Amino acid sequence: MTSIKIQIKGLDGFIEGLKQAPVFTINELNKAVTRSVGLLQNQTIKEAPVNKQSGGGNLRQSVKSRMTTRISGEVSVDAKYAGFVHEGTAPHEIRPVIKQALANVRTNQFFGKLVRHPGTQPNPFLERSVKVVTPRIQTLFNEAINNVFKKISSMAK
Repeated sequence: MTSIKIQIKGLDGFIEGLKQAPVFTINELNKAVTRSVGLLQNQTIKEAPVNKQSGGGNLRQSVKSRMTTRISGEVSVDAKYAGFVHEGTAPHEIRPVIKQALANVRTNQFFGKLVRHPGTQPNPFLERSVKVVTPRIQTLFNEAINNVFKKISSMAK
């Protein structure tokens, strides 16, 4: 599984909000996290490459999201090869494990008993996704902070 973790820093106002209006603050945080996770999942699906030669789409279909607690969530890419796509690979040899030779039956290609793969360039689709959605996520958390401060202000009156 390949995943990326994002931490929001500078949420000192929420500490005060938790003391003053804990349920409201947690609900506001939960909304921001839920929306952020959804935005990141959707953008990761858009950014994940598709191998059109093989029918593709498996990497995109393996992008999943879930809330891990009320105020934290994660986006993961569960395809076994996701890390190789994201990080790239060094040149390597490929040998048959079960069969006598390497072949692609679907395309009728025969490769032999050994393939010297040149490696692949990294395709950091998760990192690109984070960069694209970060401004929107910041806006969501700013809105949550403002809502908490408004609530605290109204309680102080």
